[in-house]
Amino acid sequence: MERFQDAVRAKHRAIHICRQIATGSKHMNIRKPDPAIKTEEVWQPQAVAGRMECGRTPLGSYLYRRSLIDAGTPREALEVFREAFTNWEEELGCWGFIEGRYIHGLDTPAGSGAS
Repeated sequence: MERFQDAVRAKHRAIHICRQIATGSKHMNIRKPDPAIKTEEVWQPQAVAGRMECGRTPLGSYLYRRSLIDAGTPREALEVFREAFTNWEEELGCWGFIEGRYIHGLDTPAGSGAS
């Protein structure tokens, strides 16, 4: 099992990153930490109407987001999670565990008379 996991992580960087994050957040310790991966919290200002304040009424807010740095390259955490999901879909599809994606309109229920 460990060789299988290592092979999947070696093939898909996003899956490797997700495992590092999940293991670290669950156990607060990683047996094989990857020093190239670092996470950070970012507060990003968002102006609603050009300026952040009008008198004492704020016209903006701050967006809190999680990002990470992988080998010196900043990446949005959500982007990495989506990539890992796509990687798993591809792998499971290749192995025959899932079929291709459903495309609405091409599949009609049996006996519906639709063509």
